[in-house]
Amino acid sequence: PLARLGIALELARKKAGPAAEDSLDRIERESSILNEMIGQLLDLSRAEAEFGQDFAEPGDLLGLIEAGIDDANFEARAADRGVVLEAPEALPPVPMNRELVRRAVENIVRNALRYTAEGTRIEVRVTEREKEGRPGVSIRIRDFGPGVPEGELPRIFQPFYRTEAARSRDTGGTGLGLAIAQRAAAVHGGSVTAENAAGGGLSVELWLPK
Repeated sequence: PLARLGIALELARKKAGPAAEDSLDRIERESSILNEMIGQLLDLSRAEAEFGQDFAEPGDLLGLIEAGIDDANFEARAADRGVVLEAPEALPPVPMNRELVRRAVENIVRNALRYTAEGTRIEVRVTEREKEGRPGVSIRIRDFGPGVPEGELPRIFQPFYRTEAARSRDTGGTGLGLAIAQRAAAVHGGSVTAENAAGGGLSVELWLPK
């Protein structure tokens, strides 16, 4: 249906003329958001379906992160934003569902790029770190945006939740990206946490056990 809607929009543009451009642009934007939301709901469903499974196949986590950052930098260039990576030369293989982890990293990075100030570069810092006595890998993503009110921090990983600041301005997004990241981490026995960074912005940590 969404593909047919796209075709119908193009036909309407040809027939309606300039007077209807604003309305048709609005329909196109809403259609794009709906399409993104459906895709993210499918991602969330896949993450739920994987819960409790054992990922015995180790993968190249650092390579996955580097590829995701290359894609993000390409997309963010037009908005005068970017991503800077700080990471060790190599990491030990990490047991994971590659697609779920890729989505988790991608969603957190895109969320940071959406909110960071124009002209800034978000920071991605990868380190090996123990958590509650378990060895693992920390992926910390920090933006330079407005941050999140302290009272709202525990809720930003809930599906469809958007902060008051996000609702009051046209930042895009569906409110599902961080929820998908949280479920993908939980599937692996890991976690996602967020805190306001010193000096402004939000810092989100994705931690995965080794």
